[in-house]
Amino acid sequence: MPIKWYYFYTSEYEEWHRHLQSRLEPTFTTVPIKLDKIDIHEQHPSHHFTGSTTKVKLVIQAIKENLGEKIVFSDVTWVINKNGVSELKEIINNCNETTYTQNSWCTNHVNIGLICIHCTLDELELWSNCLGQLESNPNLHDQSVID
Repeated sequence: MPIKWYYFYTSEYEEWHRHLQSRLEPTFTTVPIKLDKIDIHEQHPSHHFTGSTTKVKLVIQAIKENLGEKIVFSDVTWVINKNGVSELKEIINNCNETTYTQNSWCTNHVNIGLICIHCTLDELELWSNCLGQLESNPNLHDQSVID
């Protein structure tokens, strides 16, 4: 059975959704989550996802639904080369633990825009703790909490 690939988007990102879905299927089982609105702060000086719990809540739900399995969770804005999907599958299949992509601009921070997640109770606890931190401090950015 193909690995599930979760991502979320709004109607403004419909083209990105179609691109991602068309590139990934049937190698992966896409699980697109269309939202009416995302709780972002467009005017925040550091990052528009500061104070947002949307992604973290969706990751928690995906982990709960897939305990014992491996999934991918990503942003919708990934350009996937159709000729590289088999190689991407091999890379993900070889991830033996939860793996985050690395920020290209800073080597000591991870990027939660693309994650291979091993859905375990420990992983669920990590993301639940992150949610608690975000809910108690609206000035935090989900990415910085994971770092």
